[in-house]
Amino acid sequence: MINKFNVNKTRQLNKINTILSLFYHKPKIKRTIELDEVRNILIVDFALMGDMIMDIPFIKNIRVNCPNARITMICLNWGEKILGSQHLVDEFIIFDGKNILSGPEQIFQNIFKIIHVLDQINAKRYEIGFEPKGDLRHTLFLHYTRCERTITYNYTGGEYLVTDSFTPKAETKHLIQEKLDILEMSGFKIFEDLTVPELRLSKSSVIFCNKFIEENNLSDKYIIGIHPGASNRNKQYRYYPQLVRKIVQGIGNISRYCFVVYEGPGEKEIVQDVVNELQKSEVQFLVVKRSIEEYIALVSICDYMICNDSAAGHIAAAYNIPVLIIFGPICSETAIPWSRNRIEYISHELDCKPCTLPACPLKNKREFCITRISVEEVYQKWENLFDKCLIK
Repeated sequence: MINKFNVNKTRQLNKINTILSLFYHKPKIKRTIELDEVRNILIVDFALMGDMIMDIPFIKNIRVNCPNARITMICLNWGEKILGSQHLVDEFIIFDGKNILSGPEQIFQNIFKIIHVLDQINAKRYEIGFEPKGDLRHTLFLHYTRCERTITYNYTGGEYLVTDSFTPKAETKHLIQEKLDILEMSGFKIFEDLTVPELRLSKSSVIFCNKFIEENNLSDKYIIGIHPGASNRNKQYRYYPQLVRKIVQGIGNISRYCFVVYEGPGEKEIVQDVVNELQKSEVQFLVVKRSIEEYIALVSICDYMICNDSAAGHIAAAYNIPVLIIFGPICSETAIPWSRNRIEYISHELDCKPCTLPACPLKNKREFCITRISVEEVYQKWENLFDKCLIK
């Protein structure tokens, strides 16, 4: 079982669960789902970008099991930006459920937005509705959709809200496997060749990337991608400038390489630190600060990717690029990218991990889980990646 809700949030949700259980009693349905007869499937998943990449095997296996079904996904805005060109989802309904459904106060403040999006969803009926995370707030939302079967995990309760509620397998540690488990428990067959996330560039993205390579004289370069940012500060490794210095010193003929530094929202300072270090050498480098769609496409030009526990690692791995990931508060066994190429990672085992708090609570040890990782440790992992992938 995966520990993915912080203690305070779990405590709050347990209280809400107790109250809701007094008023809701959704009848259970025991009969087997006739997958060939399914015509409409709803997926409720307000995942972040990296988690959305990890949704790909889940959706692909639904596709194969229900070849006649139309899949509708309600998600955050980048869900469509990531998956829209992959021909996996037929319709996207964009809704900021992560924030709007985050608590009772937010729900009451946004009740008319919630009613509006439910009207949009309920314009048709669905044979199956999935909420694959097991979040009580999102399960309550799923309850109000026109789904014959509603399926989720009981991480934070809510069994009375759905027709099918499953207890997570104790032995499952990874988020991809967890989503495949809920399919299997629902009667779906899991296809081994569809368990690794893969991204394909659209024709327009191929043209865009080729133009970028030509305009920046990268056609004869090996490209080392670096994304030093992350969604939370406690996931950001602070020693990228020192790491970059060692990598530049170690790669030999620097004229054959280009560093591409990816900058996301709010990451200007940490990116500038890396740029300042690269400017001290004669190695070619570029900074990429683009829209989400262009960022996702431009990750594909890399021969290597070095990053924190963030979307960059999952996107690069889905393009079959060798990746080095630095983990902080999240356990690597939960979120390490699944890939057909080589993945190197570093993660220190600590009693306080996994930690889902937005900031480190340890006094005088801010982001201790990631700041204690030395540059030398990360560089050794880089050398393993560099040597074994044989791009020199």
